[in-house]
Amino acid sequence: MTDPKIRRKRRSKHWLIITACVALTFVATPASRAQPTPDSSGSPQNFRWGLVAYHVALPGYALTPADIDRMADAGIGWLSIDLAWFVIQPTAAATLDFSALDPIIDAANRRGLKVVGKLGAGYNGNRPIAPPWTRSLNEAQYLAALGVYADATARHFAGRIHSFALENEFNIPNVHALIGWRVGVWTPAFMDRVMQVLAGAVHREAPGAEVMISITPLAVYESGIERMNRLIDYDTIGVHTYPVGFIPDLGLTDRIKDQIARAQRAGEGRPVLILETGLHTEVPPWTERLQADYLEAVSKASREAGAQGIFFYQYLDNPEEAGREAHFGLFRADRSPKEAWARYQSIIRGDRH
Repeated sequence: MTDPKIRRKRRSKHWLIITACVALTFVATPASRAQPTPDSSGSPQNFRWGLVAYHVALPGYALTPADIDRMADAGIGWLSIDLAWFVIQPTAAATLDFSALDPIIDAANRRGLKVVGKLGAGYNGNRPIAPPWTRSLNEAQYLAALGVYADATARHFAGRIHSFALENEFNIPNVHALIGWRVGVWTPAFMDRVMQVLAGAVHREAPGAEVMISITPLAVYESGIERMNRLIDYDTIGVHTYPVGFIPDLGLTDRIKDQIARAQRAGEGRPVLILETGLHTEVPPWTERLQADYLEAVSKASREAGAQGIFFYQYLDNPEEAGREAHFGLFRADRSPKEAWARYQSIIRGDRH
C-alpha cells in the first residue's frame, strides 16, 4: 500500500476476464505428487457445509433473518460473511457501529449456524469492503486504523462468531489492485504486518476463536502459507478456488484435490477447507444446470481430498455487480432459487444419512 493512488479505478468486464484467465494459467500448472492427508474432521458429523453471503458491502447482498432461516432449513451449518470495515466505520471520524451486522449474527446463532467472519479485507477500490477513506493513508496510518477496527470488531463479536478469517486472499493483493478491487501497491512486507495486526486482534479480543487464513491457489501459493506459518498463530487454511470459472469443463474440479494436498503440506498438517468456490450463470455455456453439476462435482472432489468443509460462493445474485460477478448466486436477486439450491440440499441430506 506504498504511495496509494487516490483515484478510483472502475473495473471493466474485459480486463477482469483477461486477468482471471492469466490466473487460470497458473492454476493449470502440472499437478504435484502431493497426496491428501485424510482428516477425521471431514466426517459426515463434522464436515462444514457452508455458504458465502454478504461478501461485499453492497445493498443487494444485505441479509435478513428470513435468509438465515432459509439457510438453516436447508441444512447449511456454516455461514461466511464479511465484517466489512466499510459498514462499521464509513468515515474516519465515525464511531464504530455494528448495528448492521448484529441482527444477522444473532439470527445465525439462534438457528445454530456457525459464522466465519472475514476480518480486515482490504478491498477499498470498486468493491466496497474497506472504507474509501483508507485509500489516502500511508502504511503506518493504515495499520493503526486497521488495528482499531480489528480490535473493536473481534471484541464485539467474541463468543458469537466461531471463526475469524484474516484479510482476503492475502497472497494476491496486487492482482486485486490490477482489477480495481484494492487501491495502491501492497508489498509482501506490508501484507505481513496486516496479517499480524489482524491475528493479534483475534487472539487478544476473542481468545478461543478459530483463526483462518485464506489463499487462492496461484503459482507458488505454498510459499505464502509457509510465510504465515512463521509470522502468525493460526488454525485453519481456507482455499478460494474457481477451477471451472473460464473453461466449462467439470473435469477440472479434480484439480482441487491437488490444491488441498499442497495446502495441507505447506500448512504443516493444519486442516484445510474450501472457503470459497462457485460458478457463475451469466451466459451459456455457464448455465444454471452447469452450476448445479459443478456444486455436486466439487463437493465430491473436496470430500475425497480430505477437506474439512466447503463454502459455496454465494447466496445471492446482485445486479449491482459487474459482468459475471453479478451471477454467482444460488438464488437470483429476487430470491427465487436456481437449480443448484435444491441440489445442495440433496447433497447435504445424503451426506448425513
